Amino acid sequence: MKKRVLTCLMIMALCFSLLPGGALAETNPDWTGYTAISTPAQLDAIRDNPGGKYYLTQDIVFEQTDFEPGGAFYNGGKGWEPIRSFTGVLDGNGHAIVALYCVDRIQVGFIYINRGKIENIALVGAYLAGDTVAGIAAVSYTHLTLPTILLV
Repeated sequence: MKKRVLTCLMIMALCFSLLPGGALAETNPDWTGYTAISTPAQLDAIRDNPGGKYYLTQDIVFEQTDFEPGGAFYNGGKGWEPIRSFTGVLDGNGHAIVALYCVDRIQVGFIYINRGKIENIALVGAYLAGDTVAGIAAVSYTHLTLPTILLV
């Protein structure tokens, strides 16, 4: 069953990749003062400075093995640990977080509490299961720019 779900997630991610590149992105943004994010490990490191300014340079694609025993994001089978409290800026630059897996938590999402600004990003093929399920942020007190955030 798990393989079937992950296969469906990857198919959805491939479909999303067929959209025109940078369809959500601003043209010629100035990234001065921002930290570039291009890997799942760099995305995870946002939790070390949740007040920073970040942008994605490409889609951040998680693999099934990331969430299996021994994987970088296994966390006892619960997968991604939501970033506790985000107060910075995250600009997806038209890219996506693909195949995020987060289960069996009270609040489920990429970020637990958002007090920052998140825009121009898609969450594609995520598997989220818990008491309160959300996508980008389980609880948001501030700026989630819609419709430039897509949940596919």
